[in-house]
Amino acid sequence: MRATRISTEGPRRTERAAGLLRSATARRIAPLLGLAGRPAGRKPESLVPAVATRLNRPPEQVHTILAGEVPLTEAELVRLTDKLDRLEQEVRSP
Repeated sequence: MRATRISTEGPRRTERAAGLLRSATARRIAPLLGLAGRPAGRKPESLVPAVATRLNRPPEQVHTILAGEVPLTEAELVRLTDKLDRLEQEVRSP
């Protein structure tokens, strides 16, 4: 499958979409990890170590999902969405 770039405003749109998706995931999982519900508890500096510990994953891997590079194509945005969904499901699992 060939990835297509999103329109001329694509990078800004994908950046915004990725930011919203990441923010929503952080807002939902922070309380599950015992972090404050306020924005400070949802910042990568707080969230990444907590998720990495909970899931026994390397912090770098978690950081890439929660705060990594901005997807440039629709396909990359879809992959990020899938990764965020899986991460949240894993955090919610006992």
